[in-house]
Amino acid sequence: MTQKPRLIFMGTPAFSARILESLIHSQNYTIASVYTQPPRPQGRGKKVTKSPVHRLAELYDLPVETPISLKPKADQLHFKELAADMAVVVAYGLLLPKEILEAPRLGCMNIHTSHLPRWRGAAPIQHTIWAGDTKTAVCFMKMDEGLDTGPIYQMMPIQLTGQETSADLYWEMERLSIEALADVLPKILSNQLEPKPQSTQGQSYAPKITKEMAKIDWHQSAVDIERQVRAMNPNPVAWFRYEDQKLKLYQAHVIDDHVCAPHQKPGTILSDSFDIACGAGMIRPVILQKPGGKPMNRDDFLRGFKIHPGTQVK
Repeated sequence: MTQKPRLIFMGTPAFSARILESLIHSQNYTIASVYTQPPRPQGRGKKVTKSPVHRLAELYDLPVETPISLKPKADQLHFKELAADMAVVVAYGLLLPKEILEAPRLGCMNIHTSHLPRWRGAAPIQHTIWAGDTKTAVCFMKMDEGLDTGPIYQMMPIQLTGQETSADLYWEMERLSIEALADVLPKILSNQLEPKPQSTQGQSYAPKITKEMAKIDWHQSAVDIERQVRAMNPNPVAWFRYEDQKLKLYQAHVIDDHVCAPHQKPGTILSDSFDIACGAGMIRPVILQKPGGKPMNRDDFLRGFKIHPGTQVK
């Protein structure tokens, strides 16, 4: 009986967990170990919580490792002793030293959610939408010591409509990753697929999204703000302030994408419909959330929240 290929899986969020589950369900591989971020405080109660990958691995009785670093020699030796054919890395959250990258027989393969070399880094999906890109991709990349600079085994292109939120694109990339992995991984393991160097043109970096980056600057154009709103949905969610209250904005429509309302500063509320002047054009909020409340459509929101046309949001 042919021995199953041995894999190490390295990932942390729900996106990664569903890809791990697809590998488990295929029954084509031995999962030698699962590496994920350590349990950390989460939510308002700061309860120490295991990652989605950690919880899934325990559900299937897989060995789990949660190192805070992979630089210690003892951790590197343990990783090598797992005698894996390949490590599959999906949003793990730690940089991998050379000793880790070279330990598996065929190295480490990363699933990256952008059209590399565009949007290398931690938050490619959000930056793809925020920039108004018309295409993206799922990339299967052989990892090297750089940040998402390794050669590409295969790239699965995705055309964008300009209506996607980050949540929409996450789901599509997850579906495509699982579907393509079933074809790509066996080819890599049997040396049927050779990675090709990335293009030297079109490189860009996608830094981690912070809550401050989600704050709306009303001096931007209406088009740019609408993209920002979609990029920040579902997390951390675009926001602004009105009369000292922080309001979250999940969805917005561009009412006019060209000229700002005459003599109105960006951020001015223009109507009872909550139309807001931007640096160019106007935005109409569609789904909002006030502190302590739940997301609501604009009409329901305005029944319980008073606005005053002519005043400013910030």
